[in-house]
This record gives sequence, structure tokens and C-alpha cells, in this order.
Amino acid sequence: MTPSAVRQAAARAARPRRGQPGFSGLPARPLLIAAGVLAVVAAGVLFPVAFPSPVATTYGFDTLIFVACASAWNLFSGYSGYLSLGHAVFFGSGVYAVAVGAQDWHLTGTGVFGLLPLAAAVGGGIAIPLGLVALRVRRHTFVVSGAITGLAGGLWYYFIGAAAPQSAFDPLFDLSLALMAFFGGLGTVAGPVLGALVLEPAQQWLTARFTSNYLSEILLGVLFLVVIIFMPRGVLPTASERLARWRASWRRRREPGAETRP
Repeated sequence: MTPSAVRQAAARAARPRRGQPGFSGLPARPLLIAAGVLAVVAAGVLFPVAFPSPVATTYGFDTLIFVACASAWNLFSGYSGYLSLGHAVFFGSGVYAVAVGAQDWHLTGTGVFGLLPLAAAVGGGIAIPLGLVALRVRRHTFVVSGAITGLAGGLWYYFIGAAAPQSAFDPLFDLSLALMAFFGGLGTVAGPVLGALVLEPAQQWLTARFTSNYLSEILLGVLFLVVIIFMPRGVLPTASERLARWRASWRRRREPGAETRP
């Protein structure tokens, strides 16, 4: 064996494989997930500094709300096979739990923020009859998903300061969550996050840019069909598979004697 072949074999043996610990002693996948979460949190903190416009702040806040809701929706639907179309109930219930509490108890500012656990409790409580009684799989996950969505609804009221049935219980809310999860990658951790980061600002911009109230939904529906036809598993899984095939092909070409193989 030539010296170059020995070096290449040693490098392949020393490289952490999938499922094995990386150089830090921790699995590579959790490190990537943690890095992604930190990146989203850092973006949320720095966004108002980089874009002080109130309109941009509203775009950013709504996007983070949908990041949380799409991730909560995917937590159940992405791993159970059931497509939930009732998360708007959890979101709206969280909105009105905080709104009614703030009005009845005459709370403002941080007092309203303190009602967020109530929003989570209401959202999770509404999910209990279905999650623990009717469903056969991932029952507790459904309740947790409802609690997270209710918490996001309460946080949305804290930022907006108003509640209306047509916005709190929007019938298109669940379709938006499903679209975001399918777009990024259903059943993955980062897929719904990517879908929300891309689609929610796009929908906000289209709604503000064009006078038609339904143009953004039509264009997003077309985008959804394109993704389902050409990337049925979502953007991230498809990109990951293609990257893995490219890396495998690149490694095969670099192996000793690859040029002489028939």
C-alpha cells in the first residue's frame, strides 16, 4: 500500500461516523440541533437591533410565533401520521385566556406576560380530551403540542394587545402550519423552523404588497404543490440526501484506483 493510501485510510478511520461521538465527545446531531436553536434565538435577539422599523419588528415577531407553532404542530403530526387541523383552537384559546385575564384583573405590561403559563395550561387542557382519550398514539405529545401552541397564542396577544376571533381562530392557521412543516421537512426538527422562517415573511410581504387578500394564499399553495411534486420529503431531507450522494460520489472518485476501475 502506498503512503498516500495509508494516510487516506487513517483519515477515514479517524473521521466520526454517523451516530458516533464527534471530537467533543457528544453526538454530532444534537450539536447541530443545539447550534440551530442558538442561531434562531440569536437572530430573534439581534433582529430588532438590526431592523428597528416597527413593520420589520412585527414581521420578525410573527415569524418566531410561527416557528414555535409549526414546531409544535410537527411534534405531533410529523411523527404520528395524523394531520392535525385543530391547532387554531389551541392558539385562539391561548390568546383569549390572556386577553380575558388581563382585562378582568386589570393587568398591563409584565403583568400580562405573567399570564403566559395560563395560556399554556388552557391550550394543553383543551387537548387533553383528544390526546389522552381519543388518540391511540403519541397522546402526551398532542397535549404538549397544544400547550406550546396556546403559549404562543398568549405571547401573540402580549405583543399585539388585541384579540379578535377572525385572527385568533383563523381557519387558515392550521393549513399554514402544515405547509411550513411539509415545505421544510415533515418529521424533522429543523424542517418546520425553515418553513416558518421562509414562508411567514413571504406571506406577510405578499399580503402587504398586493391588494388581493387571497393572492398570498394562492401563491403559497402553488409553492406547496411544487415542493410536493419535486421534493415530496421537504427541502431539508431532499437537500440532505442529495448532499450525501454527492459526498459519496466525491469520496469514491478520490479512493485509490478509482480511475482504473471498469
